[in-house]
Amino acid sequence: MSHFVRNYQHLSFPVADDSTAGFRAAQIAALHALSAHFFGASDPAIVVMPTGSGKSAVLTAAPFVLRAKRVLVLTPSRLVREQLAENFASLVDLRKLEAMRSTAPSPQVCAVGRLVATPEEWEAFRPFDVVVATVPSVSPRPDAVATPPADLFDLVLVDEAHHSPARTWAALLKILAGARQVLFTATPFRRDEREIAGRIVFRYDIKRARDDGIFGEIGFQAVPRVAGENIDVTIAKAVAARFSADRLAGLKHLVMVRADTLQRAQELHDLYREHTTLRLEFVRGQHSLSHVRRILRKLDEGQADGIVCVNMFGEGFNLPALKIAGIHSPHKSLAVTLQFIGRFARRAGRDIGTATFLAEPHESSLELGALYEAGATWRDLVANLSDSRVEEEVAAREVIDSFDVEASLGDLEDFSLYTLRPYCHAKVYRIVGGVDLRATPAFPSQMEVVFSGVSDPHGAAIYITRTVAYPPWCIDDKFADVNHHVFIFHYNAEHELLFVCASRRRDALYEQLVEPMTLGRQLPLSSNAINRVLRGLQGLTVFSLGLRLRNPLGRTESYQQRSGGQVDRTVQEADARRYDRGHLYAKALDGGAPVTIGVSAASKLWRNGYLPIPQLLQLFDTHAAKIASSQPVLTSTGLDLLSPGEDLRVVPAGIVSAIWSEETYIEAPIAQYPNEDGEVVVVDLLDFELVVLDSTEGTCDFAVTSDEFTWTGRFEIGAGSLIRALDDREPLLYVGHEQTPIADYLCEALPSFYCSSLARVEGTSLFMHRGDVQPFDINRIESVDWNAAGVDTTSEKARNKPGSVAI
Repeated sequence: MSHFVRNYQHLSFPVADDSTAGFRAAQIAALHALSAHFFGASDPAIVVMPTGSGKSAVLTAAPFVLRAKRVLVLTPSRLVREQLAENFASLVDLRKLEAMRSTAPSPQVCAVGRLVATPEEWEAFRPFDVVVATVPSVSPRPDAVATPPADLFDLVLVDEAHHSPARTWAALLKILAGARQVLFTATPFRRDEREIAGRIVFRYDIKRARDDGIFGEIGFQAVPRVAGENIDVTIAKAVAARFSADRLAGLKHLVMVRADTLQRAQELHDLYREHTTLRLEFVRGQHSLSHVRRILRKLDEGQADGIVCVNMFGEGFNLPALKIAGIHSPHKSLAVTLQFIGRFARRAGRDIGTATFLAEPHESSLELGALYEAGATWRDLVANLSDSRVEEEVAAREVIDSFDVEASLGDLEDFSLYTLRPYCHAKVYRIVGGVDLRATPAFPSQMEVVFSGVSDPHGAAIYITRTVAYPPWCIDDKFADVNHHVFIFHYNAEHELLFVCASRRRDALYEQLVEPMTLGRQLPLSSNAINRVLRGLQGLTVFSLGLRLRNPLGRTESYQQRSGGQVDRTVQEADARRYDRGHLYAKALDGGAPVTIGVSAASKLWRNGYLPIPQLLQLFDTHAAKIASSQPVLTSTGLDLLSPGEDLRVVPAGIVSAIWSEETYIEAPIAQYPNEDGEVVVVDLLDFELVVLDSTEGTCDFAVTSDEFTWTGRFEIGAGSLIRALDDREPLLYVGHEQTPIADYLCEALPSFYCSSLARVEGTSLFMHRGDVQPFDINRIESVDWNAAGVDTTSEKARNKPGSVAI
């Protein structure tokens, strides 16, 4: 029977009040949450508690509550290792809370101070109940650290778990996956967005901790630059002045100056000694606990006024009198900033007042910019930033956890959707009748599905495929390329819109993929509908714009592209009489945040960036709400002069001609077909002509024809694909290195059909002829007698005839 099982009876749960020691409500709740989680689950548990809210007591009590056999405690530094080892060896935190009987024995504890190089050294830990170590000393590495026995630990406690995605941490936790794992952190998110693997089972936000009286007031004092003086000197003088003012007010406040490197810390230590009277001690994470205690004693006895520390020395360091912070290099990470602030926010005695941070107003990131502005109310900003960021993380994990993994091959068994960051690009379909997200998309035969997951609550399905491709010049396996692609399907049922986000964006592939999933009619959006995603954007500036000629004649240019810093300003009323709106790419503000956004008449939209899955699905839902609204979209730019077309439900009668899409003209595919002799002919698709054969209301039959070969197709809205074959002899097209039937290609690279009314039809978009174009005033025509003027109208160049002029 282990120490924690034998002595569980000595643990109690007294509740603290104004006059009685005991656990805070949050600490008891965290312990019960851990017990509940491991009752029915085995995945790692994440406990989110702000720095200074009593996390250490929860960590010490957890082995008793979970009735552990042997515990491994992982820490980020030597100092924290020694501190936690002592806490376990004396159970000092639990005894102070009167949660552990004074007569109860303490566990046997070993603090690992060197690399565990051999299996025998691991075996030497079996007599101990708790092993406390920094990760580098126990993370297996060839010729350095041996792999721990699988049965040695049944509980792993990770302090400051935001470090856990780091390579050495992650490798060790994977090896110890058979043990229950509890990850403690104040910030369950990272600046690099790498996943802290596990399930958040308990969270205690800063606002609640403040309301519970654990945290006090926080203030920010802006330090403006002084002409001719180094900003570090200015901040140091301001810190010294604040220290003096607090001491005169009877407050026993101490100073902390933090630096991110040892050299920088030493420079600041010397600077404070030269320019102020403050007595600051120098502390870094490599110092022993006994050295730190000597400094703490000096601080407590008034022999020192504060400390200069390096980087994350504050982790695990408890000194409530630290209430004045000189910030010479603001943290660029919200997680580190909040943890640093948490050290100063905790309440203490009557002679401890408001914490003050002194720094030059500095905008180190979008999230932190407001914190370093003069006049910012830190009390609310810190709580709001922290709580909103944690809420985002909890919501994101809820979305990720909602996916049922249906297939996961090979080394993807432990793959997490949390790590996906797809590009924000989507093809959008209107699906009337619903979508079956559990129906497998029709992937090309060369694509092997290696991962698939479906989330019914969030209307999403994700597939990852693997393709083995050979170069055209060799089929030897030595030269094979393995390519992976991700496909994300999101159906917004409220607005009947399906978003397809794919890293493989070949046009004809979309149609093929979604067909098995579609329960009803499948239609791409009209140009008018897809342009509605621009609604609500402020300060729209277009830097790439397509203009489609309304009525091209003969071989006239049918599509024009303009690029530049503000091409929307180049659009004039004269352009609006000749052109309709094509694609656009622009920048704008969306809710105050800068975005770049692109829209294509081919029912595609994109934003220049990569997003995690939860945020991507949220973005698609935002787009869906805009697309569903019928209100006109005004951008207050020249874009408003160009018509985005009208929604079309039925193919109109009277279609007389057709031309290829601009995509075909820009990059024409290669066509392959058999001639009359059975020989395979390979030509450019533009060697064929588009000819309208028959046009009635609802359908338009047309031919793709050359001197040797003709294929016929039908354009129809609402009967499945917009383009379908009427001819069994369908030529194959090569788009890049891939084959596709011509009907599938034309569904994506839709031709433009022209009516006798001068209207143009593109898919589900109708562009009407503008009737406001006035005829030329015939009275302005002047007749000229060319012969009387001496003009030779039979010659294109001047002849040496006296008195004659060529035209």
